[in-house]
Amino acid sequence: AAHWSVRAAAAKAFGRLHAQGVTSCHSDRDAPGVEAAAAARLAALLQDDVPDVAEAAAAALGSLSIHGARLASQLAACLENEDLELRVAASESLHRLFLAPAKDVREAAAAGIGVFFARGGWAPSEEVEQLVHALATLTQDEDRHVREEVAKTLGSIGSCSSVVSRKWNRLLSFILTSLLALVQEDLAPSVQRAAVEALGRMDLQKE
Repeated sequence: AAHWSVRAAAAKAFGRLHAQGVTSCHSDRDAPGVEAAAAARLAALLQDDVPDVAEAAAAALGSLSIHGARLASQLAACLENEDLELRVAASESLHRLFLAPAKDVREAAAAGIGVFFARGGWAPSEEVEQLVHALATLTQDEDRHVREEVAKTLGSIGSCSSVVSRKWNRLLSFILTSLLALVQEDLAPSVQRAAVEALGRMDLQKE
């Protein structure tokens, strides 16, 4: 197997594909396939035993647009890791995907995080709090499909914890307020329905 420093360097190089434009050395038709292959390799490197390699992979995925967004659930899983730098790299990549210009990237990132938490995923409360506040900004997204996914994901986060603490209760209150705002203020019926369904999944007795 390659030395860990080589794997880390490869992860960083994969992340530069989108930033530098893969079409500089490939046709427009081939570019999506190149990025998809890079994302698949980075997903494998997220599981690397060497923290520096996994961290480099997590950081790189935030640069791969839709292909990185489709791996948002794997990035969210990194938030459980005991390595602080890996958690920070994963969190920063997720935030970059939330801010992507393309609506399908924002939607896929929100959906991927929802998948992670819907499966019973858990992360340290500090990282969850950062995610929730970032997601809450997307409740104002111009695209209704993004807002729908955000509502679903907020509901998944709000219903996944068995931990009862003052800090978690504050976060639940914030999630509740964000979802209620969508129910009361969003003009898209599909978003309102998603928010109502999300509220229905939450155990409000914890609050």
